[in-house]
Amino acid sequence: MPPLQGPVIIVGAGPVGLTLALALHVRGIPVVVLEQRPDLPKDLRATTLQPAVLELLDALGVLERLQSRAHRVDRVRWYDGDRPVRIADYGLLIDATTHPYRLHVSQWELCAVLLEHLPPGTVYWDRRAVGFETIDDRVAVTLDDRTRLYGSWLVGSDGVGSTVRTLAGIPVDTGATHAYGSFSAGPSLADHLPHGADCAYFHEGAAWTLVMRMHDSFRVLFGLPEGAPAASVVRGDWRQHIVGPARTAPLPDATGHRAFVLQSRLAHTFRRGRVLLAGDAAHTTFAAGGNALNTGLLDAGLLARALHADEPDLVYAYGRERPRALEAAVLGTGPWTPHEGVPWNEAIQPRELLLGISLLAA
Repeated sequence: MPPLQGPVIIVGAGPVGLTLALALHVRGIPVVVLEQRPDLPKDLRATTLQPAVLELLDALGVLERLQSRAHRVDRVRWYDGDRPVRIADYGLLIDATTHPYRLHVSQWELCAVLLEHLPPGTVYWDRRAVGFETIDDRVAVTLDDRTRLYGSWLVGSDGVGSTVRTLAGIPVDTGATHAYGSFSAGPSLADHLPHGADCAYFHEGAAWTLVMRMHDSFRVLFGLPEGAPAASVVRGDWRQHIVGPARTAPLPDATGHRAFVLQSRLAHTFRRGRVLLAGDAAHTTFAAGGNALNTGLLDAGLLARALHADEPDLVYAYGRERPRALEAAVLGTGPWTPHEGVPWNEAIQPRELLLGISLLAA
């Protein structure tokens, strides 16, 4: 591959965009990140980092700093009502990874740590890409103030409604739609949980609730039945959708109630010309277990290696082969899609389950 003609221009300063920026920076590749927001948002987003991603973050030199803001989890537990039915211990992966555990950390904390490790001025805040043009082996990106930036590649990591994907004309396939709610609760929730329930799924029929211990709080996710008004979560009727101890626990400090409706999507290709996609701009899937966030962060690691290599086929292969590798997990087209939130299946052994949800098998 000829020398890069200018910086890699990344649209979106979320966790995927910032991870890609850092992975390129440590390889000596110049990078610019465009973000339409004025700074990092502190809203509730993804919370789980799986072993394959911890290996990537360790290699980038940010894991130690991140651990001070996170909660380490060694086991995932499942309950049928209040009856324990299964435990999966990440220690079963000791021979497969240097990090046989998961971290619970808020998305904005991850972004803050990544930003600390990037040179000042890498992110152009409050700047929006509105168009681009390919000129030989360069790309010219037009900003909302009509100025232009010139770079070697344009990467869209700008979320589900990706402007970059739309401008590039890349179509998407769609899959199932999932609706769920979430909120944060204070440390007192621990008094009402089974011992060791740092990551616990509670099931009653089709209803489910996931409780995750964070560094200084808990995050609770729960399924919403088809047709349930999302506004009911925000206006205070959320307990009717909860199963397990969190349904009846006194939670005076519960905050940040939100509802989400997410349709699984997968772009046909992750490359068109000098344009590349990563993260939610390329694929979206159900959030339990950090599937969406972790696959996006692994996109960043793979793409950084491809852009750093001398062989253009690696970049083209990322665009062509990465969607195929993710199809079963994102759209649920495989015989069994690794997903920790589905009701337990005794035919799936704990190690096999963990290899799937940790993304080490990907």
